Amino acid sequence: MTKVKCIICDTVVNLDSKSLEAKRIKNHPIRTFMCDDCKAKLDKPKPNKQ
Repeated sequence: MTKVKCIICDTVVNLDSKSLEAKRIKNHPIRTFMCDDCKAKLDKPKPNKQ
């Protein structure tokens, strides 16, 4: 298991060390990790102001 920390909410998440995302983070430490909740918040479209 690989422990990673979300850059927005500082939640620690355990990833399977054989998963693609864990391997990417291990090989390229500059990459950042966001938990699923934070990804969902950022993926929502913003309402248009009219």
